[in-house]
Amino acid sequence: MIETLASLAASSGIDITPPGTGYSPENPRTPLHRIFDVEPSYTGKLVTEASAMQVDAVWACVRIIAGAVSRTPLCVYRYSADGTKTSAKDHYLYRLLSNRGNANPFMTAFRFQRLMQSWALLWGNAYAEMEINGRGQITALWPWRPDRTRVLVNDNGSLEYEYTMQTGESFRLPGAFVFHLRGLELDGFMGMSPIRAARQGIGLAMAAEEYGARFFGNNGRPGMVLEHPGHLGESALKNLRDSWEQVHKGLQGAHRVGILEEGMKLHEVGIPPEDAQFLQTRKYQGVGISRLYGVPPHMIGELDRATFSNIEHQRLEFVQGCLDDWFSNWEAEISHSMLSAREASTVQVEFDRSRLTIGDFKSRAEGHAIYRQNGVLNANEIRSELGLNPVEGGEEYIVQLNMQPQETLGEEPGEGRESKGDTDAQEGA
Repeated sequence: MIETLASLAASSGIDITPPGTGYSPENPRTPLHRIFDVEPSYTGKLVTEASAMQVDAVWACVRIIAGAVSRTPLCVYRYSADGTKTSAKDHYLYRLLSNRGNANPFMTAFRFQRLMQSWALLWGNAYAEMEINGRGQITALWPWRPDRTRVLVNDNGSLEYEYTMQTGESFRLPGAFVFHLRGLELDGFMGMSPIRAARQGIGLAMAAEEYGARFFGNNGRPGMVLEHPGHLGESALKNLRDSWEQVHKGLQGAHRVGILEEGMKLHEVGIPPEDAQFLQTRKYQGVGISRLYGVPPHMIGELDRATFSNIEHQRLEFVQGCLDDWFSNWEAEISHSMLSAREASTVQVEFDRSRLTIGDFKSRAEGHAIYRQNGVLNANEIRSELGLNPVEGGEEYIVQLNMQPQETLGEEPGEGRESKGDTDAQEGA
């Protein structure tokens, strides 16, 4: 299970309160932001990879991308010398990475890929230990939590990975035994965390969400002041404040009748949310987070500029501009880390992108008809894409009768292929 930073901090005796609210020189515990090298945003919100998931736009983007990557079939092919490819279901990577495979005895390939992709989207890095048998084949993939993993560069330029277990014990492995999926990187070794790169924007989204929650927790009204004509002592002020909040504070106290005595008056203060552009701020931050991850705003529920005619194009842009980048990243890293130089020349791991570009029913039917009429697909291949069983005679490829090779254009009858008239004449004779 994925542990949050808060649970890890609690088990380590670390104070998770933000700076200024719980830290003092007398307190021997260290604030969380100092332990994990995370500085609070200008709003005062502590933005970490775990706390950022409380923002619905971040959650939606991570869920959408990780889900799309993990459910796209990851196929293993073996290429022959003439370029023909066949499915390599007997290869060990097929058992580990295909949708029906298991990355390790406790995790399916789907869950493994979704977990790794989620970590790469939050931390910018995802790690997995590769368990290798005596024949050099990978038998299992064990994910490592990014917040417990350190990357070490040796003097000769090789990489080592140090992992700290929940018990506090740590061990190191050479880079040849670790699968490392990186996001955008600047130093060639480590991916950058999108959460830390966009800390201020995500912090503003968290602050706006907290502001809205506190606003509605106060009956959806701005602050109020009770004015008394006389002078009240300290105990009287406390009793008056406590008695008013006990009756009127919170959603349960909404719309209760207030009774003012001894000439007291009630004054509202503060700025209403519409004047502070609260809703616009939340919407803009959601669009900014979707832009950070390359997810079209309509996919996270922002439909202001979405129309029936442009949503299809935005979906294709999401596949080509966002998902294809991650697909290529996975494919290149798998080839580099999981295949030997000899195997990499004949075995390739590829995502089946064709299913992501499927349009509506009419467009699919028209595309299948064009492929069928031009001999690109046969009937059984089309039926396979539709999830139907093959039929007898469905392996035959057909083309239109009036189609001919380009090189035969302009030939005189009798040259190259026989003309129809010559054929008819021969048949008549």
